[in-house]
Amino acid sequence: MGSPSGRYYASLERYEHIEWRNGTKILKHPRDKEDWIRLLIHIPWGLLAVGLFLVDPLLGFTACLGTLIYEAFNDWRKKDDSYKDVLGIVWGFLIGGYVLLILLIYDIIKI
Repeated sequence: MGSPSGRYYASLERYEHIEWRNGTKILKHPRDKEDWIRLLIHIPWGLLAVGLFLVDPLLGFTACLGTLIYEAFNDWRKKDDSYKDVLGIVWGFLIGGYVLLILLIYDIIKI
């Protein structure tokens, strides 16, 4: 097998060594905290989409689709890894959906 490309080694330079665990080197990217913050600040958008879906399913769908299109164009234009933002929106939608499901199961709210 050939050796890894220089690009592979260059990308490894951004990582910081954390520790050895069970003979495995654990690496951490310096931007991990920033990525988590980006994910967390987009969770409310997913929760909002669930709320809009309750008002009108078409409105909730349109809000989700519009946000996804916006994030796709944003990534295409800026190359800023917008998938992290989309992941936060999906988390918010899942959290809101689970909360809504529990509220419906226990008859706390009715649709």
